[in-house]
Amino acid sequence: MENFNKKIYDGKLKKEKIYQAPEPIQRRIPGMDDCQVNGTLLCNEKQKKLINNMNNIRISNEKYLREHPEINDIIGFFVSEVLKNKPKDIQEYASEILSSDTLKDDIEKYKEEYFEIKELNKK
Repeated sequence: MENFNKKIYDGKLKKEKIYQAPEPIQRRIPGMDDCQVNGTLLCNEKQKKLINNMNNIRISNEKYLREHPEINDIIGFFVSEVLKNKPKDIQEYASEILSSDTLKDDIEKYKEEYFEIKELNKK
């Protein structure tokens, strides 16, 4: 069954064939196990292991971020400064800001301003 895209030109209906990707070639490559086809597909067992591993990494990252709430403050401060100053070279700007001797004080000032704005928005 062919798929057509109907377009109207000068009051006349013309049919144009919609592009269809060719069927993938499935062949065994020497050295691959039964779970792989063209080196891209995983069997259910390997897929479950991959998903489990990804979930463990996410959980580990979440735990780390909860143990170090200052990371969120640093990120918030940095994003705020980037949006205020709109630097042309963000990597250079990040290097300057994050290596600043006054970083800790700048973040504290940012947090105070942030909480003041948050309180004003509640009213």
